[in-house]
Amino acid sequence: MYDETAGTQEALETQGDGTSPDETNVLNEGEEAIGQDNEQPGALFPDTPAPDRPIPQPQAHRGVITSVTAEVAPNTGTQFLKFGWKSKETGNDDNLAIWLPQAYAINPMVDPATLSDEQPIKEDGTKGMSERAKYARAVRNSKGNGTIESIVKLAIEQGHQVSLPQPRTFNQLASYLNALCVGTEIVATMRAEGGDGDYADRLRTSAFVGFEYASSQKALKNYRKLWQEEQ
Repeated sequence: MYDETAGTQEALETQGDGTSPDETNVLNEGEEAIGQDNEQPGALFPDTPAPDRPIPQPQAHRGVITSVTAEVAPNTGTQFLKFGWKSKETGNDDNLAIWLPQAYAINPMVDPATLSDEQPIKEDGTKGMSERAKYARAVRNSKGNGTIESIVKLAIEQGHQVSLPQPRTFNQLASYLNALCVGTEIVATMRAEGGDGDYADRLRTSAFVGFEYASSQKALKNYRKLWQEEQ
């Protein structure tokens, strides 16, 4: 899906001051810590506007696919494929998450014509993607640029082959793609989420593309192409 270092911004950890527990200030019952209320920071900060959190420029890394695994989101139970990769520029690892339509996760050989084109209504009242639209984006479409089919094309173009039987389950699909795609050279694009969330400024992997495309002058104009900075 993304995180983007390999482009991911690691959260800063608060370091201790080296004092023992007996040397720290302990609140008595009924006392409140200064700044406990986020809207009332007390004496910790000046009474001036805080700066905006900086959003990093999108990045593009040359990389190699290192794994493909079947995953399940813990909170929703949604199944997705995780493509692990390593950056040639930084040596760091990241991953691309590909969220799948449920019918495809159940049966990778499902006929997309049988998938619903009804857009579900989300909690905020907006319309979500239909199962057929999810398939077209994540798996394959008439233009030949679905996420999975695009990665498979890169692997085959680089001479990768697999002798496993046609996958019929989610785990078999992940095993098949792992056997086919590991070692495939890609360019990974990484973007920050933006917005107001805790990870708004963290770069996440958004896509894999081929190096020939990524290295052209017209492609990825707003991205830092890290391999060019080494020249």
